[in-house]
Amino acid sequence: MRLFATLLASIVSLSAYTLVNVHAGCAICPPAVANKSLLSHCTNSFGDTFCYYDSDGKYCSYEEDGERLYANGYDDSTCPQRATSRAHDCRAC
Repeated sequence: MRLFATLLASIVSLSAYTLVNVHAGCAICPPAVANKSLLSHCTNSFGDTFCYYDSDGKYCSYEEDGERLYANGYDDSTCPQRATSRAHDCRAC
């Protein structure tokens, strides 16, 4: 019975993190792309991280595990193929 209570508490805790948009991990944005410095970054409810560079609107997007995204034009050939990932401190978009 104690095992069941512990398991239930763990599930509830993880569900609460998901509801407030906290993920198990998110990508760490490269500090610069095409000689443009990182301006800001955020992670959406799916765990995808968006990295914005300078004021010209340049951005790269990465999946939770650091793999570059290819969908919806969120990417261009100057974005690195992979970014490192981390297990905490993911800013919500």
